[in-house]
Amino acid sequence: MGVPGSRLIEIEPRRAYKFPDDPLALSGDVVGRVTEPISDSEQSFARLKQWYHDCLGSHTECYPVRSLGLTMPTQITKGEDGPLPTRLINIGSADGKQNPFLWECGGFEGCYAALSYCWGTSKPFTTQIDSYKDRLQGFTLDELPKTVCDAVVITRMLGLQFLWVDALCIIQGDSNDWQRESSKMDHIYGNASITIAATASKDSSDGCFVRRTTPLTNSVPLRSVCSNSDKVGTLFISEKLGSVHEILDRSPLNNRGWCLQERVISRRIIHFAQDQMYWECQKHCAAEDGTIIEDQNAPKRCLHFDEVSFREPTLATVMRSWHIIVTEYSMRNLSLSSDKLPAISGLASQIAKRTGAEYLAGLWRQDLPFGLLWQASHGEGKRVIDKWRAPSWSWASIDGPVNSQGYRAGAILLDKVLDEAVILSAEVHLAGENPFGEVADGLITMRGRTKRARRASNKEQFDYGGWVGNVSYEFPILNDKGLAIGDVVFDYGLEKEPESFDCLLICKGHTKAGELRCYVLIIACASRMGHYTRIGVGYMTEDYFQSCDSRIITIV
Repeated sequence: MGVPGSRLIEIEPRRAYKFPDDPLALSGDVVGRVTEPISDSEQSFARLKQWYHDCLGSHTECYPVRSLGLTMPTQITKGEDGPLPTRLINIGSADGKQNPFLWECGGFEGCYAALSYCWGTSKPFTTQIDSYKDRLQGFTLDELPKTVCDAVVITRMLGLQFLWVDALCIIQGDSNDWQRESSKMDHIYGNASITIAATASKDSSDGCFVRRTTPLTNSVPLRSVCSNSDKVGTLFISEKLGSVHEILDRSPLNNRGWCLQERVISRRIIHFAQDQMYWECQKHCAAEDGTIIEDQNAPKRCLHFDEVSFREPTLATVMRSWHIIVTEYSMRNLSLSSDKLPAISGLASQIAKRTGAEYLAGLWRQDLPFGLLWQASHGEGKRVIDKWRAPSWSWASIDGPVNSQGYRAGAILLDKVLDEAVILSAEVHLAGENPFGEVADGLITMRGRTKRARRASNKEQFDYGGWVGNVSYEFPILNDKGLAIGDVVFDYGLEKEPESFDCLLICKGHTKAGELRCYVLIIACASRMGHYTRIGVGYMTEDYFQSCDSRIITIV
């Protein structure tokens, strides 16, 4: 109702809650319910067990896929027993008569939980070469970091006997064991019956059961009549922390690089977040307060088979999802720079199995040459790589956020391609046993047109009614007459962006509107004789390469 002289005041989003036995809840008028102040309460555990058993019983999307090493599954089975990892923690008995101990699984099948968490700065309890035999004999819960100890409690509550924790199930300090086990992350998290995610915890000492802010904190009670009767109930209005995905994506755990693949690959995850528990599986995402979100993010959805028809997603769909994954991954943190490729290798392994595509240090042979058109986003966290990690043509060669689609998004939508670089060879030499992990060298040789170009002195600026400011990180590319004909984005790590540079034409064509587009790599001579390095990417709107002959270029 309008009030004379009043004005509408916009407020932050709010959320409505009520107690389960309130008339507004029983009538269905208000879905949200008040959550417990701690996540290890009987009510919270009951909710978790209900989610878990409902999923086990009826979510066909979440049943494990059994295959014989083929790209297509042989069957989807309701049974949870599957191949066990190399090692697991046997969590012992609840009465304390048997302590937890490390167990060599020896090819057995069974059910287990996996833990996704941040190590943080606390001293971890690990399995080392010299402590391996002691771990087989057992250890007490008091010796474990709180997060791992809480995970044991959750595993036991769910009726499972085994738990996978990286610090204990991978022999730390043994590079061969690390190479073998880190290459199996798609199996470890993909076969786990459930993944326990310490989503709100920054450190292994924080635990899963963090003290949380309940909806009743700083809430306003409101009395309201039910829609289907004259009964009156009470609902509570409190500040909304954000959408489910915002809360999860901004959490400490989901800032960690390794945890992206752990989340995408897992069939079921229980998130112990700052405000409440969240259940995430292939069917939906559910919150402890009653919120249900049916849609899932595209990368998670496309990496799982259609449980009815066994239809594979198309290669184009999988590649699009890969680029979304890489863009998200590039914004996350890694403790070790050398983990850039290993920490996403589980996802790469799954895509290779699904499609048969050839992996090349973060790119795919079947996605070339357009896959070379990724671009540095030049956002916060820009860093320079001090140690070689990947070829310059791979996004894995730089730190900081990247747009993996980059100019590829425009190239693949060209209505008519008039010219395209031809890939003659592409090879990568591995640095270890993981075919999707660290690399020692790599090069791509192609035939394409090249031409020297120059940029404007300043980046593009726009006049906002008398105030001029930068709106992009692109430099205009100039033609021979000094007119702007496109943009160039340079990669991170350059001491100074060159004023003139070599452009390698990746493709040329017309858009559906009939406009000409040329998409190019910016290259520079490498220290290796006759080879080049990638230093940027860009596009042009005129036929800049019309008079140029093709030549063979090798990029390292």
